[in-house]
Amino acid sequence: MTTAHIFTLVAVVLCFLGVLACALLAYMAYRAAGTARADQRATADMLRDMEVRVAVAAASAVQTEAAHAQRLAAELSRAYGLLGLFSSSFGDIDMQESQKMADSKADLAGEIATQAQEFVNSRSDLYVAPHQDIDRAAANFQKALNEVRALREDVEREQADVERQRLAFK
Repeated sequence: MTTAHIFTLVAVVLCFLGVLACALLAYMAYRAAGTARADQRATADMLRDMEVRVAVAAASAVQTEAAHAQRLAAELSRAYGLLGLFSSSFGDIDMQESQKMADSKADLAGEIATQAQEFVNSRSDLYVAPHQDIDRAAANFQKALNEVRALREDVEREQADVERQRLAFK
């Protein structure tokens, strides 16, 4: 065997080893890409779960707060009725208007609580909803939570005022 043949044989073997190394690297890259795709899907699913949980938690908070506000508004309506019984200066028309206002607040809180409960009950549908819809719903429920809290605080203040007036007539 001549030197040229030996160099040729070494070159062929080195090329073969290079091709084998390239094939092995390509296989490893393919496997890594598959793992990356699986990780991406798992991360996307986890983010979707978190988005849904945040939206459902916000809706649950709204539902709880709205139900509480509804109960307080119904109590306020009854308190106005009692105030009307104890006070001759608190006229029937004033009492009826005040009760109507309290009843409308109770109805509004009840509607909000129902909408929030329906959203919570539709949790399984949220996993196929677009991200924007879930984000929008979560933001809307955060806004609704602030509004319902303000409504509840208003009812509580009004209820305390009515209670003070009622106690003054005893």
